[in-house]
Amino acid sequence: VTHAGPRDARAVRVDYHCRLLCRAGPGRVAPGSL
Repeated sequence: VTHAGPRDARAVRVDYHCRLLCRAGPGRVAPGSL
């Protein structure tokens, strides 16, 4: 297992937020609000 760097952690966090936004709905959050 390789140690996750800041870039990897950020990518995981962005992916997590994308999943939450998809669950909440596209019209609920404006683009670029992350």
